[in-house]
Amino acid sequence: MYDTLHGYVSDFSRNGDVDGWDIYSNLCLYGVWDTVLFGTSLDRECYIGRGNIFIPIPAEQYHMFKITMKFTLPDDLPEQFIPTKGRLMWQTVADPSWDAEKSIDFDLIVNDQWYTYVVNVGKSQYWQGDINTVRIYPFTDGKPDIRITVKAINIDATDYFKCGNTQCDFHTQYSHPCPGAGLRSSITTGEPKELYTIELDVSDELIISIDGYGNEKVNLGNFTNLTGHDMAKVLVNKISLVNLGQYTYVESTYDESQNKLIILSGSATDGAVITVAGTAAKALGFINELDEDISYHTTGKSPASGFDYTASRRLKGFEINALIDSDTEHTAYYHNPNQFTVEAGRADISDSMSSSHSPRSIDIDYYREIDGNNKLIIDGSHPINDSGRLNMIKVNGTRCKDDDNDIFSSSRFANSFSKVVLLRPLKSDDIADSFARIINEKVIPDIDPGAVRTVDDVTYSIEVDWLVNKGDLIGFYNFNVLTPYSLNQHQPNAVYFEVDGMPTGKFSIGKPVAKGVIGISFYARSNRIQENIQLEIDLGRRINIEELYVHGKELKTNYEYNVAACLDVNWEVNLHNDTHWHAVGHCYWGGYNCHVEHRNKYYGLECLHDCVTTPDNGQQGDTYVSNPIGGSYTYDGVKSIRNDDPDTYSGLVTIGKHAYFYVNGDDEWLNGGCDPPNPVDSDADYWKMEFKSPWSAGNAYDYEFDPITFTLFFPFGKKVPIHRSGMYFKESNNFKHLSVSYYLGEFGGVGDAEEMNWKYVEPFNTVTLDGIVLYRGQASGNKRSDQYEDIYFANPWPWAKPEYVDNVCVNWDVYQTVMNERMNTLEHTFDEVECHGFRYHTRWHKSTKITELEVFSSLYIEPSLLDNVTMTSSVYKDEWFELSFTADEHDDEKIQAHVTGSPRYFKLEIKSQDIFKLKELNAKISVEHLKSLECTDTITADLAPQGIVTVPKELVIENTYNIPLNLVVDVPTVLFKQEDILSWIKFDSPATTINAEVGPGAVVRKNEDYPLYVVEGQVANNCYSYYLKNLIDNKTSYIFSNKFEWAFYRTLYENTDVEYSNVPVSKHFRLEFDKVSSRYWKFGNYDANSYDINSFALFNGLTFVESFDIYIQAKPDAASGKFKTSVDPETGAVLPVSVVEDDFSNGTYLDYWNYGFGPGNLNSDFIEAKDILIPYLDPWGIAYIRKSFPPGIVSFDLQVNFRFDLPNT
Repeated sequence: MYDTLHGYVSDFSRNGDVDGWDIYSNLCLYGVWDTVLFGTSLDRECYIGRGNIFIPIPAEQYHMFKITMKFTLPDDLPEQFIPTKGRLMWQTVADPSWDAEKSIDFDLIVNDQWYTYVVNVGKSQYWQGDINTVRIYPFTDGKPDIRITVKAINIDATDYFKCGNTQCDFHTQYSHPCPGAGLRSSITTGEPKELYTIELDVSDELIISIDGYGNEKVNLGNFTNLTGHDMAKVLVNKISLVNLGQYTYVESTYDESQNKLIILSGSATDGAVITVAGTAAKALGFINELDEDISYHTTGKSPASGFDYTASRRLKGFEINALIDSDTEHTAYYHNPNQFTVEAGRADISDSMSSSHSPRSIDIDYYREIDGNNKLIIDGSHPINDSGRLNMIKVNGTRCKDDDNDIFSSSRFANSFSKVVLLRPLKSDDIADSFARIINEKVIPDIDPGAVRTVDDVTYSIEVDWLVNKGDLIGFYNFNVLTPYSLNQHQPNAVYFEVDGMPTGKFSIGKPVAKGVIGISFYARSNRIQENIQLEIDLGRRINIEELYVHGKELKTNYEYNVAACLDVNWEVNLHNDTHWHAVGHCYWGGYNCHVEHRNKYYGLECLHDCVTTPDNGQQGDTYVSNPIGGSYTYDGVKSIRNDDPDTYSGLVTIGKHAYFYVNGDDEWLNGGCDPPNPVDSDADYWKMEFKSPWSAGNAYDYEFDPITFTLFFPFGKKVPIHRSGMYFKESNNFKHLSVSYYLGEFGGVGDAEEMNWKYVEPFNTVTLDGIVLYRGQASGNKRSDQYEDIYFANPWPWAKPEYVDNVCVNWDVYQTVMNERMNTLEHTFDEVECHGFRYHTRWHKSTKITELEVFSSLYIEPSLLDNVTMTSSVYKDEWFELSFTADEHDDEKIQAHVTGSPRYFKLEIKSQDIFKLKELNAKISVEHLKSLECTDTITADLAPQGIVTVPKELVIENTYNIPLNLVVDVPTVLFKQEDILSWIKFDSPATTINAEVGPGAVVRKNEDYPLYVVEGQVANNCYSYYLKNLIDNKTSYIFSNKFEWAFYRTLYENTDVEYSNVPVSKHFRLEFDKVSSRYWKFGNYDANSYDINSFALFNGLTFVESFDIYIQAKPDAASGKFKTSVDPETGAVLPVSVVEDDFSNGTYLDYWNYGFGPGNLNSDFIEAKDILIPYLDPWGIAYIRKSFPPGIVSFDLQVNFRFDLPNT
């Protein structure tokens, strides 16, 4: 990564981090979002600079300054104020001053496109010495209100490489190329060949194992007389289709000096080797005719500690070949720069985090922790998606505790090391089992006992530094991972494995414990976003290329950024000077009970705009102070009060670093209890409480409905277009009332919101709850979709506190929906509003714990690849020159660069913060000196059918120039084209199942049917969908009977049910006896076991008896049956017996039920009316109704329909 021509390169990959560019003059609304630095001008000129210097770079070597910028002008800006000049200034170690001599101006291009300005600063006589900082003026002749966006800032050399990673263990030994890059394992053919022939089913099977993964079988196809270079392409295409581990980025080259093929592993790993076998290994020259290995092996060596790949996204072999297959119509590579280079788990971890674990009605999942005590929990839903360096792992859950019974233990967390583990899957030779080995592990760090931490589950954030391969797995040892469970099935909605203990070596991971689709609640990523790709091209010799073409398209037309991430914008919180109360009891006799009042105060304000959406590690302060009670006792006529100064005695105060925002009335650390541990002095958790012995307090009251206002004012009275907002909560049971409004300005008019000059945002176009998008006027598919429309698309939300008219709750549906709703993320989109500020306001909150608030603006971008593509060329790989691309006049998906000097080497880099696709890379070669009589450079064969040898056609070429010329003849060959197939497994035998055509092989297990429900996120919407072809239609079927034999069942057809259930423990009895005339018959089971009777039928001879009654008795010693029922005439199933039934419609409950009330309920009563039974109770009253069963009932099902109507108070 650091072995480059860059002397300085900016890094805007972390939202909110300006990468040291923290000086901004005559700019406002300044920050970083989505890899772009942005700001708005306040004057005719403005500049950005660095508060700290960078590592000095020698001016003589680094003299190419590059900056990629875009300007968005105000709609009414006169033409004469459109900026035309930018400026670069610099300082040196010897001259740390700003002056006009050390500066250079450059011309600007102002339109709706990004543009990369390349300035050769070496032309300035004062660009000398060691440069250690620069100042950049985006323009010097503009106007206020011009929005500036900067994508990249570089200072480069043309012929000098350096390593900028001073922490790397190879930094002091650096030379180019860097020896710390490691060594990839390789295998070279022993037999030299110029042409290669591979015959299908005869010599096409290559068995290859890389880094001990196991033997992967690859079928190369059918080719005749391929050149070495073409054979290398075939090998890359075929082997990389395994698309796992070292196979993903495998390379193959052809050494013309030796006429030998070389296969290289996908990454550098200590001790890794490549072995090959099979018929193709012999045909290629790895093995001789005696089946002896004649190849040359190179063992792999791991890279240095600071190594990372230069490109944030590496191209796979088949992707590279797709870029040079002459197909300009189809997409060869699709790039999403908004994700990290390496990821695993759930990127929606903010949506999957719930401290309360309760079901969220939007997706009807609830969350539970998997018991991980002394177990290794391995995620199978979302393996690592690419090879590279992994830096961060976040997981929701808790460490396994040493003693669950001791809530006051000196630490809530284990001393027995919870760990996060990296596993590498291995090739399985068993179709029914999977194997892996542990590559890396790290202890999930102990929580600092001196800091205040959340008492609920947290998001643990673990820093790692692991080089990983695509397909590697993440596991958690001795850790209880939070996992979604389906409300329908009460099963984990994830695929994961459990292994007892901490295994070593190669081990079986067993069968999946669960078979869901969403995944356990963790997320792993690199520190780099997928911002660029690089492609190094070696043509093998100097070629007279005239033009280079890149075919592709940028897909986004706007750049969106979070205004709340700006350095000069901060959230303000107004608690409206409210207070909350606690009822406090004294733990010992002789003490007084009282009520105390605390002023509402907020903590962790900085968390609202720190660009971190998860409460990492749950820290809520480095230190804390608790002053819950003070002052003298008073009596206000209703209650005793002891706190005459609610501001001074305000409860627990947290100071320092916070992981989330909260208001103190949330009572997270409320009560230490009356029985402290012994010795108390050693127990930090116990003493981090708001109330400690001898006081014991109840939850806060007169607090839940205290208003809270979050306001964002834009600096200098600037008006900003806003179209989207987002909220991230720590706990899912949070706001029950919310309004969203924007500021019209001091003189902008009168709005309709809580304050003058504020206006409610309306209408909302979409509302997103935990990642699920609801559209206005469109049903969500949820059982409460009507209430969602009425509640969450309203602004403000309707008041959901129960309201009664004539003792009837008139807003029961709204109240029920709001009270049951659980969400961790909430997002609104709406038509763009021009405003001077933005606000959230709540009047009802169950929790105030918030991790982030976002407000988004955007600006238009004209899609183009011009600003994203850079190409450098070199003749001898010693000095590199940048090519200049221009747009094609006739094709908006094509750019071109003129090439001079007949270079051999090229470096292509594509860097974008927007989504783009690439179709083709091709070149135009100068061929003026060779033409046919028809003045073309292409000769088409008259007859050339594939697979048939035809009569040769003679071509006579005459050199009329009397000078030596090289003649190159190329016959295009279709080697292999990958049609975007991720996996192709034939499943027609164990061999074809373990060895896939494309992708890794499969392990096959028979699982129970898994129903699909739209509401569980298992079925995508608003996208292309596919279904499996019905392969069962018109097929004969067989059943496996209890006799353990296969028997013909019937021919199955489409859209018909298989009405057969084979229960191995069931039995079918047929009783025949001489006719006996009797009205009553009795039969049953008389052994000690119990049985379920599914159905039965009676025959009188051959005539089916259709109507009869059944009297069921549970025990064979009973005199006669007491429960009368019948059978279903269609199925023969015994119908259930109703032994207790009352619909409260006839006013006879007094005769039917025994009833009563608890002690002290003098005025309680029952009323039966309108088909319901209503108990009227004293406060804290208890009522019951009771019915005794007749004897003989062994089991029963109970169905009760009821509801609660809450009182006004």
